[in-house]
Amino acid sequence: MLLWAATTLHSARVFADSMMLASFDTFEGGSAAPESRFQVQVVLRHDFFVPPRDALKLGEGVWWQDGDAGSVDFASSNAPNFDSFAARLIDGVDGFLYPTILASHGGAGGGAPESYFLNAFPDLIGSGIDFIRLIVNDVSIEPWESFPGNGIDGIQWFVDSTYEIWGRPVPEPGTLALVVFGLTGYSFRRKWQHNCPRRGVPSASSC
Repeated sequence: MLLWAATTLHSARVFADSMMLASFDTFEGGSAAPESRFQVQVVLRHDFFVPPRDALKLGEGVWWQDGDAGSVDFASSNAPNFDSFAARLIDGVDGFLYPTILASHGGAGGGAPESYFLNAFPDLIGSGIDFIRLIVNDVSIEPWESFPGNGIDGIQWFVDSTYEIWGRPVPEPGTLALVVFGLTGYSFRRKWQHNCPRRGVPSASSC
């Protein structure tokens, strides 16, 4: 997982001005058919509850083994569909997010509306999303037998993970008003200082 740790550090430097907009924890368990590889993919899927569902996924192709832990940042630079995925989280439509675990054969997971996971309604509308961080806290993978004594039928897993959404929040209307007021006051002060000399210096103008 050293490669993904390096990716995380790189993203943290590139997006130094980002702040965490939302986060949520997931704990997924399941089993899969017989396979030779004891590893899984930790995937975040987005689609719509009604057709056309048009699913987008983050995390496919990154395999985690038993005992693994670490983090990876998904951004435009390393996830081809990141921009489309991020756009759905700020479009004002309460779509569905599905934290999912995928094995070589099979997978499991559950979903809920964006507003449930992001703690915002309908979503993070108006914000700018820089990257989505997956933190895998623990991966447990072990042999699974459907009937004792029949040999290994497959694998079962338990994955504890956290997702963090990082970016720039949309300013509140009151904050925007204060910024405009402050800039106006600064401009007026600069103009006054330009037209009016310091005290003790003769001037024909009245200040």
